[in-house]
Amino acid sequence: MIERLNNKVIGWCGYHTWAIDHDRAELGYEMNDEKYMGKGLMSEALSVVLEYGFKSLGLYRVEALISPYNKASLRLLEKNNFVKEGILKQHYKVNGVNEDSHIYALLNNI
Repeated sequence: MIERLNNKVIGWCGYHTWAIDHDRAELGYEMNDEKYMGKGLMSEALSVVLEYGFKSLGLYRVEALISPYNKASLRLLEKNNFVKEGILKQHYKVNGVNEDSHIYALLNNI
């Protein structure tokens, strides 16, 4: 994601862990600076990335693993029709401590 005024990189949104044989990929995203948060920029980027994944990559399922403490990410996914499927216990290590991940998914039902 690049700010239009000065071409500064302000974040990213895309796929990783693409399981080609299963038509699914995991979604990742991050804003580099808090001043860009809460402005709808990630939601705008996410809609383009999802459309690309479903139409161009042929994905059927997009997954996202989210910290239960990341309220902004939880709202972003729910706003974009992702459904919470469960909790992966002690799945992610943060500062040496194992934390849970909430798994969300969006299916291409088009």
